[in-house]
Amino acid sequence: MGPRSSRARARWTRLASGRVPALLALLLASEIVYAALAFLDATSGVVAVSRFLIVMLVLFMLYAGAVALVTRGIEQNGLTIIVAGAILFRLTLLPAGLPPTMTTAERIDALSHDVRGRAVAFERFLLYDHDLWRFLWEGHVSSHGRSPYRFAPADPRLDGLDDEGRGDSWELIRSRVNNSELTSVYPPLAQLLFVFSHAIAPASVVVFKSIVVLIDLAAIGVMVAILRLLGRPPEQVVLYAWNPLVVKVFAGSGHFDVLVVLALAVLLHAVLVRSRWVAALAFAGSVMAKLVPIVLLPLVLVRIGWRRASIVLVPCFVILAAIAAASTLSGVSAFGREWEFNAGVYALLRFWIGDAQIARLACAGAFAAIALLLLRRDDRSFDAFAVLGSLILGALLLLSPVVTPWYVTWLLPFALVARHSSWFVFTALVCLAFVVMVDGREYPLVQILEYSLLGIILLREIRVSSFALFQPASRLRPVAISPTIERSHP
Repeated sequence: MGPRSSRARARWTRLASGRVPALLALLLASEIVYAALAFLDATSGVVAVSRFLIVMLVLFMLYAGAVALVTRGIEQNGLTIIVAGAILFRLTLLPAGLPPTMTTAERIDALSHDVRGRAVAFERFLLYDHDLWRFLWEGHVSSHGRSPYRFAPADPRLDGLDDEGRGDSWELIRSRVNNSELTSVYPPLAQLLFVFSHAIAPASVVVFKSIVVLIDLAAIGVMVAILRLLGRPPEQVVLYAWNPLVVKVFAGSGHFDVLVVLALAVLLHAVLVRSRWVAALAFAGSVMAKLVPIVLLPLVLVRIGWRRASIVLVPCFVILAAIAAASTLSGVSAFGREWEFNAGVYALLRFWIGDAQIARLACAGAFAAIALLLLRRDDRSFDAFAVLGSLILGALLLLSPVVTPWYVTWLLPFALVARHSSWFVFTALVCLAFVVMVDGREYPLVQILEYSLLGIILLREIRVSSFALFQPASRLRPVAISPTIERSHP
């Protein structure tokens, strides 16, 4: 190595080392903003919702700074700082939803009562989200031998379950369940999570959210392992670990979609190291948590084989069929036929066509065509699996009648590996969906802004990256496989 090379390396080391204090500064600034978010009063109205969106915007700006630092290269404990920040941010948002007027002593006392199930201290909205109340109630119902697929929360036959010597906790939780006239739409693995949380601490919001956070941290660990196997800096996990939407929907609001994120991360890892049985089990787990990953079945089949797929998936389908046979399916039916929220292409088609059902069929047909087009580019490599998986899940979201902010998290393990930055930008844009909390109405101009900006970013990425749909798989932008990993066909 010549003197010039030595000087260049020394200069790069100094620059990279200098970024560590900057990353620490971003961690501290982000923590201050997350603390403000945890004390936010999630009420309706222009002022309150605007305050929430401004706080999220500031968090995304700090997040963008951290991503820029890591992208340029960072040494000396960079990963340690990122993991520490990920843990700290999530712990900070665990109490989100407690009344902001509480003193520190009152908050500690409220959390103690929550863990013991003595009283519901949290307000209805946990950072503009209240799905967690249904999770707690369905875990309670299942733990008493009743099926949430058969008994809707408002069913009078469940009246005896809202009084168990815990004050008015269960009565209050039951009253906060959204769409209480509908039965559950959540698959069995999600129900197991609800029951598990109930077994540890019935009626506890903070315990449920803590379990979700632990699963989220496990997903981060799997993503770090994937990046190392690919020969990429593990610090790139900051794209997921410090993502404000991820922190908000899991630590702040307690969404169980974290099960899908973990299962898909494990699936990616298993496909990378060619552990086919683990891949089969991870894929089955993702389907039993949310059903949506079933769209990845063709990609998974060619990598795990029909025999493994049959052994693992057939029992899953039998369980789902048995549940369907014993259920009223009122929730599933309503979701499939009626529910609409923050839609992109679907909303545009419905406006043009004037018929919701025709628009749904048109979007289903468009998704099938795009998926088939993408699957023809599959060369059975890990590169193609990551890229095509990201694209297929992304197309499904863009064409769906329902696009809630937490749905975008499903894409992130694939987007991280495939280097599809558009989906990480989408995590910021999709926060505009919370404008609905102003007065319970959706504003078309907000959806136009959200999806127009995403469309511009996607078109740019199509031009410069592996998003191009009409090029063969051999020309997809590679995902930098480590030389220690074989890239042969399974």
